[in-house]
Amino acid sequence: MKLEQHELSAKFSRMSPEAIEAMAEDIKQNGLQHSILLYEGKVLDGWNRYEACLKAGVNPRTTIFRGTDPAAIVISENIHRRHDLTPGQRALMVVEIRSWAKTGKPAKGAAVAPLATVATMAEEAGTGERLVQQAKVVSANGIPALKEAVKKEEIAIEKAAAVAKKPKREQAKALKEAKEKKPKLPKKPSAAKPAGDAEKRLAKLQADYDELKENRDELADELKTCLAISEGKEAKVMNALREELRICTRRKNELMANLAEAKKSATYWMGQAKKLGWKPKK
Repeated sequence: MKLEQHELSAKFSRMSPEAIEAMAEDIKQNGLQHSILLYEGKVLDGWNRYEACLKAGVNPRTTIFRGTDPAAIVISENIHRRHDLTPGQRALMVVEIRSWAKTGKPAKGAAVAPLATVATMAEEAGTGERLVQQAKVVSANGIPALKEAVKKEEIAIEKAAAVAKKPKREQAKALKEAKEKKPKLPKKPSAAKPAGDAEKRLAKLQADYDELKENRDELADELKTCLAISEGKEAKVMNALREELRICTRRKNELMANLAEAKKSATYWMGQAKKLGWKPKK
């Protein structure tokens, strides 16, 4: 019986036909090293291995996922081993996976994993929260072509979020314009594989740099706001009130000390008076 790919697994792009062929040859020679993970009767993790097994004529070995958070296992097994993904791609894939987990119906009696926050999704994707927020805009409002363009690295997540804020009838045109404006690296000879690898690394470093630059600019704006508040009229009033509070606190402590001394003195003289026959009035 042929298996279907689970919706969570389908959030990731498939390997190229050439890569599948190479994997099939390896499986023919060495066998399937890692089992195919199933969930809800579908392939949750290992779809590329499953297709390679079919090409190799090898009966795939399967195991069933018994955990409570299938989204987490998909993220762990794919995001962290795909070093070719940009921060924007990772953010969008995590958001889409977690969105499915939020709306998907769990099996009867199964435990439900807690909903992921922006902070936890950013941690899972290995990106900043700003990129996750932009990915959420693309996931919720973007047309399918826009999401696919991000996954294929045809448009950065920042630009995709701006396109996703437009009415859906205008997004296709805006996406086309954004692609045309994207600077293209000079083409390299097909035989120069090391140069091609360098281009990929350079593109990834550029994406990481852009994210860090945006985070820096955002923090700079927050710093300006904090400085404006600290130097404003309200801050001066606050500082004056703090000084008055310190004075009042010091005066209160002095009065409390004087009161304690007065109580000690009163107790002593009352004792002396009693020795001389004084009795307090009832």
